[in-house]
Amino acid sequence: MVRVTATDLDLVATTTVPLDVDTDNDSDFTDAGETGYATSS
Repeated sequence: MVRVTATDLDLVATTTVPLDVDTDNDSDFTDAGETGYATSS
């Protein structure tokens, strides 16, 4: 499990944040499925 905690006083509560994950550990997020891997709101 990964927990991400962030705060920003200028974002509204309904803001959706995309999370990119380097699933194959090649130091980029350009492979299929890595960009926008998950979202949080």
